[in-house]
Parts: sequence; structure tokens; C-alpha cells
Amino acid sequence: RASFQTFYSKANLVIGFTGSENQLVMKQYPKLGGTTTEFQTGTGTWTGANGNYQITVNIGGGEMKASATIANDQLTVTVEKLTLVFSREL
Repeated sequence: RASFQTFYSKANLVIGFTGSENQLVMKQYPKLGGTTTEFQTGTGTWTGANGNYQITVNIGGGEMKASATIANDQLTVTVEKLTLVFSREL
């Protein structure tokens, strides 16, 4: 668990609400099957409303689909059996 936290704590998710509507960029996402120093960036889209969303990210030569919820200034993203929690930064 500690190694996962180290790898994923560097991940950033930038979501566009205006201007680049429904677009997102995921930065510093660990490369699956890579070493501890390999990170990647991907772009994608989101759909949904009222705190429940679907996210699609093109990353690492493939497409990653996830569900997401927003509550208390935190975005919780679930990809298969992995859950990531992003805190809002102003």
C-alpha cells in the first residue's frame, strides 16, 4: 500500500469546465508495469452531472475508463479495483 501511495501521490488531474469544455489532462500518472520512475501524461473527456461522472483518458497507448464522484472538494476516481482521491487545489 505504501508503494502505491508513493507512485500515485504525484498524479495530477486538470479538468476544464469553461473554454475547454469537458476536457481533462492527467499528469504524472504511473506507467503500469513500468519502474518506479516512469510517469506518463494523458488527455481525455468527462461526462456527467450532479457529482457523478464518467471519465475517459487516452494514456500509455490505450484508453482508460473510470467512474468519478465529487464530494467535499474531493474527486474520487475508480478505475477497475483502484481508487484515487484528488484534492482540489486553488
